Amino acid sequence: MSIVKALIGVLLVGSGGALLLSGLVRLGWQRHGASPADFAFLHLDWIAQPQLPYWSAHMVNLALAGVGAIALVAGAAILLRQILRPGRAQRHRAQ
Repeated sequence: MSIVKALIGVLLVGSGGALLLSGLVRLGWQRHGASPADFAFLHLDWIAQPQLPYWSAHMVNLALAGVGAIALVAGAAILLRQILRPGRAQRHRAQ
């Protein structure tokens, strides 16, 4: 059972990372030679202004990044829980 949970965690981390990266790149991350640490492109004032052009595309890209972040965190939590599960060391010693 723990192998299945670990596999689910790895799949969530991989797909979540890909979705997060895709959403951030589509929102404008690292455009025009900006630093990877520069998140000035995330000016979120446009969220409350649906009359702006390309508002729906921005919302889709933001949602994609959000779902990716959630999947990434959930997968990492599953993996950490499997690694740090109490009683794991005693069971391996008993075998």
